[in-house]
Amino acid sequence: TDNNYNKKIIIFLKKKYPNKKIKIFSQGKIEDFKELNNNCIFELNKDLQYTFHSMVVAKVLVMSKSSFSYSAALLNNNEIYYLNFWHKPLKAWKLIEKKV
Repeated sequence: TDNNYNKKIIIFLKKKYPNKKIKIFSQGKIEDFKELNNNCIFELNKDLQYTFHSMVVAKVLVMSKSSFSYSAALLNNNEIYYLNFWHKPLKAWKLIEKKV
């Protein structure tokens, strides 16, 4: 997902959850996310177990288009925002495309 679309998601999240911190889990360098780096905490190149566990216990999880985040979402009992891709969403998940 490109940074411009992620920026729209962050704006939506900041409005809906003004008191929550937004963490972005990814790989790369902080420079890769320069358009997003205000008001976000970056967890870049972290251990996979730490990343997966963090996604499973997140109070609000915005999935990426990946089997990794999909698997974490399946185990997460909280609020899930789904980005449309080949894995189909569970009924309780919210489609982020309808929100931003």
